[in-house]
Amino acid sequence: MELAAILVGLAVAVIYYWQLDTMQGQLREMKGSGAQTDQMLCLIRQQLEQITKQATDTHELALQAKNQADRTKDVADSALLQANATNKLAIQAKRSADASQIDIRAWIQPTFHSEFFPVRPKSEYSEPFGFINVGKSPASNIHANVVIEFLYPGDSLEFDYTKMMRFAEVGLLFPNSSRETTIPASEIGPDGKPRNAIVTPAFSASFEAGAAYVVMYGKITYHDKLGDHWTTFCSLRSIIKAALFSKEAVDRFAGKCSAYNQTD
Repeated sequence: MELAAILVGLAVAVIYYWQLDTMQGQLREMKGSGAQTDQMLCLIRQQLEQITKQATDTHELALQAKNQADRTKDVADSALLQANATNKLAIQAKRSADASQIDIRAWIQPTFHSEFFPVRPKSEYSEPFGFINVGKSPASNIHANVVIEFLYPGDSLEFDYTKMMRFAEVGLLFPNSSRETTIPASEIGPDGKPRNAIVTPAFSASFEAGAAYVVMYGKITYHDKLGDHWTTFCSLRSIIKAALFSKEAVDRFAGKCSAYNQTD
């Protein structure tokens, strides 16, 4: 019995020490796992610190880029203001130069006689025509194409220079100098060429009634030290005052004639 008790005691002791060794091994493993966990936590902390630092650096770079962009915008705005100011100065300088050129250039102005020229049936019709240099520079190579024609009721004003019978040319015209000539009324004949127009009884009656008109139009070209120039002109003659023209007359003749008075 004592031997059995001893054997039982030894067995219990072996089992106790075995369990104790197992628990100690588990404890060592747990301690090892804890060390690995601590290492992982340490690495995570380091990564977080690095990410935080990178985010801070990125934010600072973004601020620097924004500041640089703001400075660039300020420079661009300043350059735009400067460009606008320079452009205004250039426009003003051009206007001054243009005004100076206008002041010193030659100006050829057509001249008309205000007196009334009778329209006699079965006769030719003509009017004096002239031009004067009202500018401050001599004009050269002056060429004036001038036409006088009769406008019957129902006609239209076309500024047809194929009807021209006479033109005027002057080689040189100084300021305040003038030239004058006589221009006959003309029309296209049966042969397709221009000829002197004869006042017919029908035209005379229509003219006296205020329904027909005599029109003079032309174009003057000339040259001065600033270049080539031109003037177009038109004068409508009627037995009635222009203020009393009918709407048809204004639409068909008067408005078109007035708009033809142009210069460069």
